[in-house]
Amino acid sequence: ETAKANGIEPYTYLNLILTDMQYMGRPFSNEELESFMPWSKEIKESIATRTKPAPLTEE
Repeated sequence: ETAKANGIEPYTYLNLILTDMQYMGRPFSNEELESFMPWSKEIKESIATRTKPAPLTEE
């Protein structure tokens, strides 16, 4: 519900979190955890870049 409240589709948010957090491989600092919250600028930017439609190409 927090993802929805921040304008993020929940499946996309959870997919991003579960995919990215597995590569950190260590305990998280408070700052790192904060960057994964749905209201963080980093998450919104990351989701925006991953969900942009591919540019049309001419054949």
